Amino acid sequence: MTMTANVRAFQILERADITFGEGVTLIAAENSNGKSSAAKAIAGAMAGDPLHGYLKKEVKALVKDGAKTGSVMVTGQGGSISVSYPKAEVSSTGTPPTLGRIAAGLDSLVDIDQRKRGLVLGELLKTAPTREDLAAALADAGFKDEPAAASITKALEDAGKTADPALSLMEYAKLLKSVGVGLNIVHWLWWQIETRGWDGALKKLEGERTELKGRWAEVSGEAFGDQKIHDWRPDGWAPDLAEVSADGLQAILTAANAALETVVAEQAVDQSELDRLRVDAGKLDALKEAEQAASKKKLDAEVAVVDAEKVMRDADLAVANLLPTELDSGLTCPHCQGKVHYHRGVGGERLDKAEHVADDELKKRRLEQASAEGKQSKARGDLNLARKALTDAQRVLDDAQRAVAGAESAKRKLNDLEAQSAGKSGSAEAVQKARDAAAVAQLRLSLFQTKARADALSRQITSMSTIIGILAPTGLRQANTQRVLDTFNDSMVRPLCDAAGWKAVRVEPDMSISYGGRPYSQLSGLGPQLSSDQYRVRAILQVALAERAGDRLVILDAADILDQKGRNGLFGMLKRAGMAAVVCMTFSAAALKKGNVPDLEKAKIGRTYWICGGVAQPLAAVTAAAPQAAPPQAGSQAAEAA
Repeated sequence: MTMTANVRAFQILERADITFGEGVTLIAAENSNGKSSAAKAIAGAMAGDPLHGYLKKEVKALVKDGAKTGSVMVTGQGGSISVSYPKAEVSSTGTPPTLGRIAAGLDSLVDIDQRKRGLVLGELLKTAPTREDLAAALADAGFKDEPAAASITKALEDAGKTADPALSLMEYAKLLKSVGVGLNIVHWLWWQIETRGWDGALKKLEGERTELKGRWAEVSGEAFGDQKIHDWRPDGWAPDLAEVSADGLQAILTAANAALETVVAEQAVDQSELDRLRVDAGKLDALKEAEQAASKKKLDAEVAVVDAEKVMRDADLAVANLLPTELDSGLTCPHCQGKVHYHRGVGGERLDKAEHVADDELKKRRLEQASAEGKQSKARGDLNLARKALTDAQRVLDDAQRAVAGAESAKRKLNDLEAQSAGKSGSAEAVQKARDAAAVAQLRLSLFQTKARADALSRQITSMSTIIGILAPTGLRQANTQRVLDTFNDSMVRPLCDAAGWKAVRVEPDMSISYGGRPYSQLSGLGPQLSSDQYRVRAILQVALAERAGDRLVILDAADILDQKGRNGLFGMLKRAGMAAVVCMTFSAAALKKGNVPDLEKAKIGRTYWICGGVAQPLAAVTAAAPQAAPPQAGSQAAEAA
């Protein structure tokens, strides 16, 4: 699609009207004449980056020195997009021509952090796994994809219930169980992915796994450990507990408790009274803790009252020491016959010499009086609240102390009643033996149940970890990315390298980038500038990714880093891709004079523009205006290669 860029007063470029979009548009000039400015102006407008890294207040730096305003307008068949400077205001008509940042040369895959490159490539190459990919990975891990999603939906509807993606996996499983269907893990996970995205679903599961780990630690009473959970046993665990069932242990405990009740009944002690006393006595420790808490709260309340009383005293003193706010003539001193003012305050009585007080001073004193009296009122309110809190705390403490006394009394009475049974048909020794048997039965059941709960949580954590591994960036997504990446390297990148006659560019499995088997980082030369090999890598990946994204145009600046053979390769690669391009190259004035600047329009493969003095003109117009040392070489090697 043919497009036109009209650039005015942008950076060092004074004026350029450039047609591009079909074949190769070559922008040629000597150094510092505006080639990069032209490429930058077009790229920024089409890729939606008119600021070019500047802050809004700094963007005026993009306007050519000496000019007040600048502008860039790119027009295509369906509309146009314009940027006016120095405000970088964007406007458009119709369907403006656009370009991705990579195709525009604003971003490069090699500049993205290697750790994030896989995710970026995943977006560019559309490598996100499908539901079928997820189902296959879960099936390989032992998770079944059943029942059907439709039957789950129907079961929920029939029961008048709904599912929310905010539910945890365990909560969702319980919900399905309540309506009589099993869990379809693929259905739930894909629902989460569609709702939250892959990383959001992963984060949710990681949070649920953390919660399960906390529950395991709570059940076991020990810190969680990934290896520990597989062979953990509670303290007191006996090997034979692995061979019994919860029902069997419960039956033993029931029989032991019945035997205990029989022995206690034989002591002629009222069982209901014993039960009540045991309940009351059993609360003693908790009641003592409550008493201690109430005592501490009362102490805190007393401290608060003391603090509030001090604030109240300070407020009273501040009010008492205020200077008078009304002007009066004063009293006559019996000694000197002068005028004095008499004051009585917290600090005692005093006489001050009467003197004239200005209105501003009186106004200031009234404001100080209002402020001090406000603080005094607040302090009085705070003191009342503190005293009320102390009264409430004392009442709570009194109640707690009475409760402790009652529990202690119940404990003493329980001991007395049990002692009274000695010598009767059920001896204290028999009672103790029966109690010990019941305690052992209870302990064994508790150990079994604790182990069973910990094992269930362990299985859930292990399953959750497996699912998290599949959802993680290094799991299914990376495997899928690698599969697509192999296709990208072999089917899209290699043909471009072959067409250019360059070494193979590859994105390696670890997301590093190589050229002819050498890591990209080893291709650099001296200093920060790109080497020609690095430029080749960037150009190949730019064209391949632009093609993958559906862009049919690339903007390639600074192609003069390539020698004649490399430039021919660049044109050959663009031809192989069928990609339109804006290519910027440096040529000397001597090369222009000798006709060594390729005239791509004469070669019928594009257009060539020459920039001089900040003004871009078609090459034919430039060469027609100046005599040539030799006829133009329309069929130069670069043009022929293209």
